[in-house]
Amino acid sequence: MIKLKDMDSNDLRDELASRGFYTNNLWHVDDVKQSYECSDEDAQEILDKTMQSEWITQEIFTFIDEVCAGHAHAKDSEDDACDMLYGVDNNQ
Repeated sequence: MIKLKDMDSNDLRDELASRGFYTNNLWHVDDVKQSYECSDEDAQEILDKTMQSEWITQEIFTFIDEVCAGHAHAKDSEDDACDMLYGVDNNQ
């Protein structure tokens, strides 16, 4: 069995892409450390807080909607999709 640590980063990225994940814009601890002195662990935590912020998530989904406008058919109304995303149950 191949150990993930032994695999090339590009091969790992290709594998994730083949499973449907977007991998053309990955962030690395060095992106933080180029401007701030901190440990890899602290840089990872900074990336985690940044990438999982409500504002970033909302902006990404908003821009997905803008890019898809006129190019794809939405599965649900915008409100229903947002409710599902944030766990709101309108059937209560």
